[in-house]
Amino acid sequence: MSADHGPSVGVLRAMSNLAALSQSAPPMDPHLNAVPGDARRLPVRARISKIVVVIPACNEQATISPCLASIAESATALPPRIDVDIVVVADSCTDDTARLASEFEAVTVVEARVRCAGHARRLGTEFALSNLVVAPESVWLACTDADTVVPADWLTRQLAHEASGFCGVTGIVKIDPTTSHPDLGKWFREYYQVGDDGTHRHVHGANIGFRCDAYLDAGGWKPLRTGEDHDLWNRISSRWPTRSNASLTVRTSARLSGRAPAGFARDLDRLVARSGNLHVANHPLQGARS
Repeated sequence: MSADHGPSVGVLRAMSNLAALSQSAPPMDPHLNAVPGDARRLPVRARISKIVVVIPACNEQATISPCLASIAESATALPPRIDVDIVVVADSCTDDTARLASEFEAVTVVEARVRCAGHARRLGTEFALSNLVVAPESVWLACTDADTVVPADWLTRQLAHEASGFCGVTGIVKIDPTTSHPDLGKWFREYYQVGDDGTHRHVHGANIGFRCDAYLDAGGWKPLRTGEDHDLWNRISSRWPTRSNASLTVRTSARLSGRAPAGFARDLDRLVARSGNLHVANHPLQGARS
C-alpha cells in the first residue's frame, strides 16, 4: 500500500512515554561492555515486540525487490510474537520503485519529494511511529538501503545485541562482487578496516539498528543529505550503550555514483581513482563517512 507522510503523532505519543522512562532510569552498569560515555542510560531490557525497518529509495527499481525479499526472509527467523513493519520511502522516484515495493506484504510505501536521505529516513520513521501502540522501549528500529541485501539472520542478530544490553548496533558492509572494476573488491577488502576483536569504526545507514526510546531521546534522524547515519549514531552513542560488531554484515552495491553527494559510492569512486598510491591511513574509508 502507499501513503503520503503526515504529522508525527506517534513521535509525540512515544516521547510522552519516554519522559516517564527517563525520569526513573538508574545509572548505567559500569561493567556493561559498551562504548565509553558519561551520560549513558541503563537499558530497560524490555522484550522487543515490534520491529520497524525503514528504507529510503530513489529510483531503485533494479534493486528494491531483492532488498525487500531478503528482509522478508530475515523476518521469518523471528519469534511469532514479534511484528515486523517495513516502510519504503520512495523519494522523488520517476521509475517503478514504489510499485515494486508495494507488491510485498507488510510493506508500506511512503512517497516523498525531499531528495535527501536523512529527511527520507526521518519521514519513514515518523510514519511508522504514528501508528505505534506499544511502549518505545519495546520497539526496535532497523535501517538499511534499497541497494542492499541483508542476510537471513540480520534481524535476529540485532535483537541478540539488544538482549545483551545494547540499545544500538552498527555492522559492516560487503560490496556486491558484481562490479564494473575487476580490482575493486580486492581494494575494498584491503582498506576496509575491522579490529581483531570484531569491533570497527564504520557506520552505515545500510546496516544499523537501535531501540526506539534511544532513537527518540537522541532526537531522531536529521534532514542531512550525507552523513545522517554518523550524526544519529554519535548522538545515540553519547547517551546509550551501543556496540559496533563486524559479525553483523550486509551486502551493498558497488556503484561508483550514488544518491548521496558524498556518501559510500563517492568513497568507492575515490578508492578506484587513488588505489595506485594510497596508504590505508589516508583512505576515505577510514574517515568519518565510512
